[in-house]
Amino acid sequence: MISVIGISHHGSSVALRERYAVPSDAQSAFLKNVQHALNGAGVALLSTCNRVEVYVQDLAGLGQEAVRARVVRALSEQSRSGPEDELQDAVSSVYEDAA
Repeated sequence: MISVIGISHHGSSVALRERYAVPSDAQSAFLKNVQHALNGAGVALLSTCNRVEVYVQDLAGLGQEAVRARVVRALSEQSRSGPEDELQDAVSSVYEDAA
């Protein structure tokens, strides 16, 4: 299963995107943490001024909800600037062909 989980200018404010952006010097560690949380899934990150998106190839068969929850948790933990609930409402998720 392929998933794209993230926030973008289509559904979140600039302030929110800035809080959850992954700085370039933290991206490698962030990706390793997400990959570990997803049991070795293939993971890529796109972090720009308009979006923060995590692309996941779920190799372990965790399922959509588990992948989404673990990515949201990882974004929340790396930002240290907002509660996970705040991010839950702003995150969009697409799967398979839509991804």
